[in-house]
Amino acid sequence: MFHFRPMDDYGGIDEAFELFFKLLRINRVYGRVILSAGRPRKKEKPDEIKSVVLTFTIIEFLAKCDRPLGVTEIATALDLEKPRVYRHLRTLSDIGYIDQDSSTDKYCLSMKFFWLGKDVESKIDLISVSRPAMQQLKDTLGTAVTLSTISEDNICVLDILRGSSQIDISTRPGSTFPLHATAQGKIALAFGHSSLRDKISNKALEKFTTYTIISDGILAKEIEKVRSQNWAIAPEEITLGINALAAPILDHHNQLVGTIGILSSIHELTSKPTIKQIEAVKTAALEISIRLGFKRDNA
Repeated sequence: MFHFRPMDDYGGIDEAFELFFKLLRINRVYGRVILSAGRPRKKEKPDEIKSVVLTFTIIEFLAKCDRPLGVTEIATALDLEKPRVYRHLRTLSDIGYIDQDSSTDKYCLSMKFFWLGKDVESKIDLISVSRPAMQQLKDTLGTAVTLSTISEDNICVLDILRGSSQIDISTRPGSTFPLHATAQGKIALAFGHSSLRDKISNKALEKFTTYTIISDGILAKEIEKVRSQNWAIAPEEITLGINALAAPILDHHNQLVGTIGILSSIHELTSKPTIKQIEAVKTAALEISIRLGFKRDNA
């Protein structure tokens, strides 16, 4: 019942390339379980994969060049047909990752790559800062532990530690999930920018199970509760038999930068979590927040 799309679900290089950078931007727990976890992967389409590989070949080549280059120069250097190179350059230009000089028609990488790199750098820092607390949380509770952040209007998994439970529940970093049906998403709605709540209220909420909250009024009350108690759960709201418990990670500006949570079966993590589970998750979140410069006086 997990709704993330594999790369080969997309129709062409435009969508595939944009998806890749959305995953990197992350400005994505759920997943591999003994229960059903996501849509079955379709057979790979070699031509589409080759197209993506060629796109990154061009990008890496331009990154090493110290000046803009024309289509012919790029095609010759890479031993490729000029029309193929041109099509990829146009796609990259259309989505803002390559600039073309209007006077010379030559191409170079855009500043979008610079900002992308800054975004990725910040996420990597969050992962390294969070790892000790994630390991401690796993050792304390024995459950899978996830680190997530907001990616546009979804929650995105950054890192995961598998639990020691007999039920193996994990996911791949980079997977995205909806805000309204996940514990991490509810944290984002409660502590994130108000624009996230505006987006949710302006569209129909997808129903994943009979327990998914799809009423704006009920969700609003749930978010207020999450804000007051500083933790959230989503028992069987996105997948039957699975529950998660999450808490917010704040930076030195008291801004939400991510969530840390545990993931387990509904039998091990019930709709009424134990005090031990709640306090362990909140303590881990606070420890990471303090390492990021958060001060309790800021709250």
